[in-house]
Amino acid sequence: MDNLLKNRLLEFIAFKKINNSDFEKICGLSNGFVYNCSPKTRMLSLNRISAKFPELNIDWLRTGEGEMLNKNVQYLIADSEFHHSPVQQGINNINNDFVAGLLETINKKDEQINKKDEQIKKRDEQIDRLLSMLELT
Repeated sequence: MDNLLKNRLLEFIAFKKINNSDFEKICGLSNGFVYNCSPKTRMLSLNRISAKFPELNIDWLRTGEGEMLNKNVQYLIADSEFHHSPVQQGINNINNDFVAGLLETINKKDEQINKKDEQIKKRDEQIDRLLSMLELT
């Protein structure tokens, strides 16, 4: 039986002008994934592909229905061109800003936790002193 999913995947990889090994690395898939994929390929693997290549219509990949490319996703044919495009640079800036914001929030929360730890330590010391005083009486 012909493996149509594999054929469609190979068609997309050829369209992207990359080799199978690079495709597998980009998607975080195992070596040989492309040649071993089948209609029973897990959705997790397809989701990894979709995350790295949002222009690929995953329904087309799975079923052959519809167009190979999603109409609502902007992309450039060569992946290296995409990474240097103004669109990708804007996405990178947004991602960097988002990560920086998360790190700032984490650092603030960390400081708050450290302050609370200090307060707890001081209260514990006070409790220990009070207990010592009570034992003396």
